[in-house]
Amino acid sequence: MNARSPPKLVAGALDSFRHQLAEVRNADDYTDLTISCEGLEWRVHRLIVCTRSEYFKKACQPGFKEGENGCIDLKEIEPCLVSSLVHYLYFFDYHSELVVVPASLCGITFRANVLNLTRLALHMAMYVVGDRFGVPDLKELASKKFSESLLHDAPNWEHEDLVNVIRAMYDNTPPGDHGLRGCMVPMLRR
Repeated sequence: MNARSPPKLVAGALDSFRHQLAEVRNADDYTDLTISCEGLEWRVHRLIVCTRSEYFKKACQPGFKEGENGCIDLKEIEPCLVSSLVHYLYFFDYHSELVVVPASLCGITFRANVLNLTRLALHMAMYVVGDRFGVPDLKELASKKFSESLLHDAPNWEHEDLVNVIRAMYDNTPPGDHGLRGCMVPMLRR
């Protein structure tokens, strides 16, 4: 085995690690950082959040008050998105079925099929969260879920709803970022 190739895992080792990680996340043992948003708090482990997010890595460096006092207060973000971000950093997924998404998320005004549009807005918002907090694999997952939702749910939308989704997508993603925008092209060709 050369120095660059990852070691082969023993059968079940990854599942065992994920189970242990879930146990660590669900207990306050060894937490050393608090993320807060609108009065809610998430006790987390720097080892996890700083290795998975460039934002948290930078915030916890020496010289930043967040790193010194062990508290990061997030503003201008919905608590449901912070919860989904924290869940993602530990479990490599977020659950769109478990999150109540405000109807105004990402500036989308809903008229028809609110559940599907809300789920799409969540995926769009998680993509933006991945960008803001420097978690490229979250952006990739959110883009995949956004695309799947588009292809599955979009045929049932009214024209105005689709226009609102496109507008919100362009308003909430960086100009040179084609992760979500690239998902829209195949859907529009249908």
